[in-house]
Amino acid sequence: MADNQSSSSSSAADAADAQEQLLGDTLEHGSSEHGEAASPWARYTAKHLMGNCPYAVALERIDTSLWGIPAPADASKAHATTWVAKTIHDYHLAMVWDNHLFDDYLGDFEGWTKEMFLKVERGRLKSLKTVLWHRGVYTGNNCARIANSLYSCEGPSDWRVRPKLEG
Repeated sequence: MADNQSSSSSSAADAADAQEQLLGDTLEHGSSEHGEAASPWARYTAKHLMGNCPYAVALERIDTSLWGIPAPADASKAHATTWVAKTIHDYHLAMVWDNHLFDDYLGDFEGWTKEMFLKVERGRLKSLKTVLWHRGVYTGNNCARIANSLYSCEGPSDWRVRPKLEG
């Protein structure tokens, strides 16, 4: 019995060592130009990652190796587009609305400038604006430029009339 326990703990330790080695190799060899680890989603296609998401995204513009990696201030068009596509996907699947979604949006696009939104094609921005709007986030005037609306997004549509809850 003691031999079985020691061999199972030994194999668990070996598995942990192998996992650490694998993670170390991934970080050394699979890093992007911004010094971040490559996305584990890189082996999937954009169509697979987007699944049955009904919002329009340019699948050919999505770089799956950047999926899940927030776009930095100096992001390429592909990186900005990939981040927008990922957020559209996540917002569509999440069971989050109104203030909670708005908080997620603020976190996901923290540090983004109007210029970063302009790196993404208008149709993709429209999809982002639509998913936010459908989930109760006020996205501004429909006649305004979409990049400007997303940059200055104000929050849920009933933001001004609903008192903020304490606690």
